Amino acid sequence: MRVLVVDTDYPQFLSWLYRSNRGLRHASYETQRAVRTDSLFGTAAAYAAAFSALGHEAAEIYADNLPLQRAWAREHGIDVGRTRRPAGIKPRALARRALRGTRSVPSYLVPSPHEDELLRSILLEQVSAFRPELVLNQSIHALDPSLVRAIGRDAVVVGQHAATPLPDDDMLRSYDLLVSSFQPTVDELGRRGFGARLNRLGFDPGVLSALGEPRGPSWGLTFVGSLAPVHSSRRAFLEELAALVPELRIWSHDPIPRSSPLYERNGGPAWGRRMYEILRGSRATVNHHGDIPPYANNLRLYEATGVGTVLLTDAKPNLAELFTPGTEVLTFDSARECADRYLALSDDDRDAVAAAGQRRTLAEHSYTQRVEELLQMVRELR
Repeated sequence: MRVLVVDTDYPQFLSWLYRSNRGLRHASYETQRAVRTDSLFGTAAAYAAAFSALGHEAAEIYADNLPLQRAWAREHGIDVGRTRRPAGIKPRALARRALRGTRSVPSYLVPSPHEDELLRSILLEQVSAFRPELVLNQSIHALDPSLVRAIGRDAVVVGQHAATPLPDDDMLRSYDLLVSSFQPTVDELGRRGFGARLNRLGFDPGVLSALGEPRGPSWGLTFVGSLAPVHSSRRAFLEELAALVPELRIWSHDPIPRSSPLYERNGGPAWGRRMYEILRGSRATVNHHGDIPPYANNLRLYEATGVGTVLLTDAKPNLAELFTPGTEVLTFDSARECADRYLALSDDDRDAVAAAGQRRTLAEHSYTQRVEELLQMVRELR
């Protein structure tokens, strides 16, 4: 089967990526794509790699990356000048506000309305050139229904959605199958008349090869992730934890007030490879799901355990479906309990929990397994 995976990126990440690689925006499509994949950010090319490992021909596209998509168009003889029709690729509202609200994002990463339509045209040309039988769209807010229907004329189109607010029914109706890693989203889609299926997130074992040989811990207790207003309870939790564990260090791209005890402890953004290096170099790392319903879901569950780090995560009712609490991960119901569990962690216990968590992730939570589950769902459509 020919499989095309469509994804989008945070504008803050793209800003970091292109500023960290001078001249990259003028490079070839393949060079830009390889640098993006090598960053290990998000799921990188894990889905495409998993499809390929199972014998399918797969490719991955970052539909909102303007320099990358322009490079593909130039190399395929497509006019990258201005266009006139309305946009078909719609950057997420939060991403659009972030782009307009900060001077730190280079202008060449900010699509104008005309360039939104250019991105739409390029994506359709890529679909036409690749001729996929299956398209997995990992960002359903980014593509409008007419674009999804155009893509789906000759392919099964699967839309993947997590815990953010759902789009309207017209957008959802354009997909052949909807999947989510978040059970409350699956339930809500069911109530709205869509037969959604659970397809959890996972870990790419290729990350271990990319990181090379592990070293001993460089940090004690760490947290890497977002501290945006939508995660206000996460910030409050970490501020309380900071008073209990003086060695706590955090890495976040979100601004932190100087009045916060986290301000001096923040190492700044840690995207992709750097995040994995911090996780693997931590004696233990903290996961907190923030202001969402009580359900264990986020990527950090698999990223931390996958690289062989002790994960301290907030207790959720479904966590035991993924890991054995106390053996493969450690859990807490409060900042005090989190601190107590970390401070009582001996080196032997740390090694045992880290090894058990990594074994479980590699055995049951790889993207190859997630893709196998997804393919079975697609077969059941027929």
